[in-house]
Amino acid sequence: MSIPQHFFGQSSLGKQETINNTNLQAWWERFGDEQLTRYISTALQQNLDLTQAAPRVTQAQAGLGAANAALLPAEYISGQAARAYQSIETPLGQVLNSSLGFDLYGNRYEANLIASWELDLFGGLRRDRETALAEYQATSAGVAATRLAVTAKTANIYINIRALQTRLNIA
Repeated sequence: MSIPQHFFGQSSLGKQETINNTNLQAWWERFGDEQLTRYISTALQQNLDLTQAAPRVTQAQAGLGAANAALLPAEYISGQAARAYQSIETPLGQVLNSSLGFDLYGNRYEANLIASWELDLFGGLRRDRETALAEYQATSAGVAATRLAVTAKTANIYINIRALQTRLNIA
């Protein structure tokens, strides 16, 4: 049995890919209706779900940054300086004052450098990073889906109202 070179409807697959890659950020502008654009802009600005979603994206991005940082070496630097005065009014001060070259002021300096790096032998840190990346991507996709839903609902309501107005004017 001979096998065809292409499947039925395969020529439309290339067209479908270009349709899926269109910009969904402002799809309603293709209608050319300024009032619709104004309504959708107002709906996007005043939508509480989108307002709450922005901090969630920031939080997920911070979690991704922390997961990335866990894979890197950690370094800690600390320093300390102290100056003390020994009074000659105390018994210890009187004894020390009698010795030659005794300085009433004492200085102490300290510097510390600590470096550590957790080896990811079993992949726990990498899994944490993958989890954080997935959470960030899911949160970003959720924002995009919410934005698309708000614009679609607003446009649907607007188009239905316009259709009803047209029916009323005809009747």
